[in-house]
Amino acid sequence: MKVNHFLASTVAIVLVLLVGCNESTDTPTPSSATVSALTCSSATYSGTPAAGTAFTGTATVPYTGGNAVAYSAGSAISSTGVTGLTATLAAGTLASGAGSVTYPITGTPSAAGTASFAISLGGQSCTLSLTVSAAATSTGGTAWAFDTDIANIVATADAFKATLSSTQLTSLQDSYNKAHAQKWSNLPEGLYKGRVGLQSTTFSTAQWTAFYNLLKAATGSGADEGNAEYVGILAADDYLNSIGGGSDYGSGNYYIAFIGTPSATGLWCLQIGGHHGTIIQTYNGGKMTGVPSVLQNPSQVLHGKPLLINLLYRN
Repeated sequence: MKVNHFLASTVAIVLVLLVGCNESTDTPTPSSATVSALTCSSATYSGTPAAGTAFTGTATVPYTGGNAVAYSAGSAISSTGVTGLTATLAAGTLASGAGSVTYPITGTPSAAGTASFAISLGGQSCTLSLTVSAAATSTGGTAWAFDTDIANIVATADAFKATLSSTQLTSLQDSYNKAHAQKWSNLPEGLYKGRVGLQSTTFSTAQWTAFYNLLKAATGSGADEGNAEYVGILAADDYLNSIGGGSDYGSGNYYIAFIGTPSATGLWCLQIGGHHGTIIQTYNGGKMTGVPSVLQNPSQVLHGKPLLINLLYRN
């Protein structure tokens, strides 16, 4: 009996060891991409489409709780509300935790308003809302637009934005709207305080450099023109300050605003303004479509030279 009991115990131990050796200790690898939250309300867009105009852009949508798994490109999602656009998920790999995904958006919006896209990723869903601006119209004459180096202008605009603090960026970046685009004057700060945008008195040395790079791209770098002319205007205003003009004069009293998001395809306005130095350049579809500007070095005014006013604009 003792032998049989010993043999039975031995067999039981062997079976337990065999079963234990056959069990895997590896952690299962997830087979599909998952996220814990997808935040359409915090999405950013590369540009603003206009009604009736072909548009190509991207939406960047943040998420949290990613599981570091690759995902495939999605199918085209048609817009609702304003129709005519599609958004398609670009393939990629989720971060482990927080990250973002990209949806290229293409098409020609049917009207102004909001184009909505019901998107899903990793078990979560939300709705993208993209604002579509009204189609440009002309109040008379022939519609016109200038070709320009839009890629360089957008690149230097983005480079300038990259130097700013979050507070400065809030002052600089505005949604596209006619009311703010009309807030400009060639008068000194003491006589006109309605300008919008980021005031130059807040600029660091690096920000001044990035500002001048944008100015060169947008207005040119020829002798006594564009950037050089504006540098002269700023210097002249500093001189007026130094000879008793007071705090209403000086290079710190100039403003820059992006009315709409800088884009090679969308509608937006670069507005730079101050005493005798106002530049308002509107871009749509990669072309310059509005250029009301007032440029005059105050030192030339003191010597009786005429004020140069260039008013070419499209309502």
